[in-house]
Amino acid sequence: MLKRSSIALITLFFLCRTAAAFTNGTASDFAGTLFMSDSFSLAGPIFRAAAATSPDERVAGGAFYMEAESHYKAGRYREALKGFVLVTEKYPAARTKYRKELYYRIAGCYYELKDYERSGRYTELLLNEFPDSYLTKDALLLSAENRLLTGKHDGALDSLNRLEKFTDYAHFDYVYFLKGRIYLDKAGAGEKDLKKNAEEALRYFERIKREFPESRILNHADFRKAEALYALGRYREARNILENVLKKEEDEKFRILVMYFLAWNRYMLKDYRGALGVYDEVITRARGDIISIWAEYKKGMCFEAAGDGEKALEQFAFVSSRHPMTIPAAYADYAAANHYYVKGEIEEAVMRFQNVISSYNVEELARASYYMLAEIYMVQNQYVMAREIYAKIERTIAEDALKARYMTGWCYFKEGNYNEALKIFSSIAGDEGAERELRLKSVLKTGDAYYEIDDPASALKYYDEALSFSKEFPDVGAEASYGKGWIRYRANDFTQALALFRQARNTAASHDIKLRADFMAANALFSGSKFEQALSVYTGIINNSRSPKNLVLESVFYAGWCRYRTGKFDEAIAYWKRYTNEVKESVKKAEGTYRIGWAYFRKNDFNEAVSYFGEILEKYPGTHLYQEALLKTGDSYYNNGDYEKAVEYYKELVEKYPSHYRIAEALYGIQWSYYRLGESEKAVEISKAFVDKYPESSFTPEIQYRVAEHYYNNGRFETAAQEFGKFLVKYPGHALSDNALYWSGISLFNIKKYSESIITFRELNTKYPSNQFYERALFKSGNAYYRLRDFKGAVDAYIDFIERFPGSALAADAKFNIAMSHRRLGNIPETKEWYLKFLEEHPKSELFERALLNMGYLLQDEKNHDEAIKYFERAVKAGGKRAVEAQYWIGDSYQFKKEYDRAIKEYMKVYSNFKQEELWVVSSLDAAGKIYESQGKLQQAIDTYRKIADTAKGKRYKDTALKRIELLREQMRILTPEKPPEKGAQQ
Repeated sequence: MLKRSSIALITLFFLCRTAAAFTNGTASDFAGTLFMSDSFSLAGPIFRAAAATSPDERVAGGAFYMEAESHYKAGRYREALKGFVLVTEKYPAARTKYRKELYYRIAGCYYELKDYERSGRYTELLLNEFPDSYLTKDALLLSAENRLLTGKHDGALDSLNRLEKFTDYAHFDYVYFLKGRIYLDKAGAGEKDLKKNAEEALRYFERIKREFPESRILNHADFRKAEALYALGRYREARNILENVLKKEEDEKFRILVMYFLAWNRYMLKDYRGALGVYDEVITRARGDIISIWAEYKKGMCFEAAGDGEKALEQFAFVSSRHPMTIPAAYADYAAANHYYVKGEIEEAVMRFQNVISSYNVEELARASYYMLAEIYMVQNQYVMAREIYAKIERTIAEDALKARYMTGWCYFKEGNYNEALKIFSSIAGDEGAERELRLKSVLKTGDAYYEIDDPASALKYYDEALSFSKEFPDVGAEASYGKGWIRYRANDFTQALALFRQARNTAASHDIKLRADFMAANALFSGSKFEQALSVYTGIINNSRSPKNLVLESVFYAGWCRYRTGKFDEAIAYWKRYTNEVKESVKKAEGTYRIGWAYFRKNDFNEAVSYFGEILEKYPGTHLYQEALLKTGDSYYNNGDYEKAVEYYKELVEKYPSHYRIAEALYGIQWSYYRLGESEKAVEISKAFVDKYPESSFTPEIQYRVAEHYYNNGRFETAAQEFGKFLVKYPGHALSDNALYWSGISLFNIKKYSESIITFRELNTKYPSNQFYERALFKSGNAYYRLRDFKGAVDAYIDFIERFPGSALAADAKFNIAMSHRRLGNIPETKEWYLKFLEEHPKSELFERALLNMGYLLQDEKNHDEAIKYFERAVKAGGKRAVEAQYWIGDSYQFKKEYDRAIKEYMKVYSNFKQEELWVVSSLDAAGKIYESQGKLQQAIDTYRKIADTAKGKRYKDTALKRIELLREQMRILTPEKPPEKGAQQ
């Protein structure tokens, strides 16, 4: 601390009064003279001798007091303290007379011996017993210094504020200085409102300059002002002030301190060369002093920050070797260990951190080294080792015991031992004596542990408790929202998950939590198929300079997925190529490579796909993607038409990895490859061989199913039915049983075993009421009844179908078939009813035209030709494939009505409008010709038959028409014979 000039003046005044007691011509006079001339070392022994020889207790007490005062003035505070205590204990008269001075001097001794607590107690005794003495002002100042040095900032300020009433106090510059120091200490101690405290410190240091321009402590105030600016991160201003102090300051020791701090501010400004220059000057000027060793250490930090790691390590080694067992050497060894850790040379880092712990007794560094070792073991997934370190911290560092316990819980959590983690976190969460923030973090981690043991209800309870403290501890609240988001994400409630991840982001103060929340928000958007929105968030993470590398790469990977899912394969490939180039882990490189191959596969660029799948086969045979790449290489060759090559890769997967979950797909690929090669039997032989060779394999049932499927796909329905039957007998209850029953029923239907088909479909829908084929199986049952000519059974099946699946795409067909079935049963009213229902409800059905015609036929049969004509006309207007047929039946209906001219007209429309429909054209012209004949209009009949002869392509039609024409002409000759020539006419 700065020397207090006011105390020196008071002491001088006090000593003059004390020395005046020795005016009796004894040795004490001589001692007093020496004391007054600052010869304290000579005065002390004489005062002692005088005290020892004096019979007067009052004189002896005063002499001992003066001896103690001489020690004090000479800087021998321990001896002074003994003397002052001796006076208070053995010389009551002196103690009574000089009580306040004794309190003050004992407080001063303890202060100089750095026992600030005891100094403070004597200062308080003085102020309490003598609140208005001439020593009060300096006692308040000393009280403030003691409280400052023991961290009692508010008490120190109280002492200084009490000085405010002494407006005549000559040392208010020092009062302001101390106030500035207090606020600076509060800022440096990590108390809340660092900025506010640092700015308040600045205000007091500036007041000294403004109100006491001649003060002797101006340079010291400026130095402290630089410290306040440093605390505010205003390094350039701090540097400028320190450079200015150096221009004015003459005290060498203080100059060295200023230079040392100046160098550090240059370091913070990244002026490493400038910092090194100043540190070199400190080393030169303070050689042998501890500050020079600190400067040597700081040089190493400059080299490291400048990127010269080798030189930094040399400098740290220099400090350790040249100044062993010093505190700077300990820091140098720690810095070297940290340097190796950052470089990734973990073994070297571990050895050096262990050396810091074993070689030095620096509590701060030992603690930091323990934590670094634990962190290394955590990163390396060596959680048992990490737990041992945390257990050691818990045993040896009392103030860190709960924190270490908490980290032990983290180790168990990372190991997957969630129950042990839960015990630790819940115990800290319930510990009222634990630090508040640590308790809330433990509440949070208790929620995390419950989440991991799949107890979301308990997890939510703890997350909600943690959330209630979001304002006080925003990061704890953010992590709680994040945990709740994961619960909703796992439940596939992506909308709610997204809201919670966004809440976590908005609550968090930590940039790391914000980024993690953003990443999970993007994942929720992706999982909810909002690919463009997800891509926007992933891109934000990628472009954020503060995003950690691993999160950037994961975002790049999923950005590729966003593009892939929107069909933008080239952009997906670009993202995945970047991911593959930058990621370090071989498994992740394989994943990126595989995805690139997949994207090329989806682009139908099978040559490029083979290239990337081949890279996996060559470079990453130990990853789980090797087998996937074998399969997809086979698929690529298959799609390229190189079936023999495809079989080669499929077979490798089957033969080398018979227990792989893709085995069935590979065998399927082999089957289809052999189909393409015209060797279909070879395909199924391989599958059958697998079934025989590995009857207990978990894949055998599916492969047996594929054998049956093979026969079905090749139209060998009888064999297919047999193979499906084998599957159902051998593997009842298998996941594919419903499929097997359905396709077995279809196979039986196709080989006309309709009764067995019906039984199979019934078994399917009874055993598996939720099966995907229920609808089709029930419809097909109706078809089977119809084929069996069990039309009532067909009607019942179709009606059951319609009631169960009224909105089915097959509902129209079912209604049509009901009408057909009723027609077969002779139930004409029911037939009409269902045709009408069909026509009303399904005007766009492919069967609509047939229904119109069928209704027309029914009405014709009932001789209701007018109504029949209406349905036939609707069929013609619909313009379907059978419009020509409908047009013909219109003519037919008019003919039945004996409206022959109208009938001829309608028949001729077939000839005019449907010339390409030869059968119906011929039939219509023939019908029209016959009407003409019946009317005796033989020439019109001949003309009509001539149209057949001219337009018909079929020889039979032409010949028939020509014969008919010839007969009609003969008939006309018979009916209208030629008249005989008139007489005289030329023959």
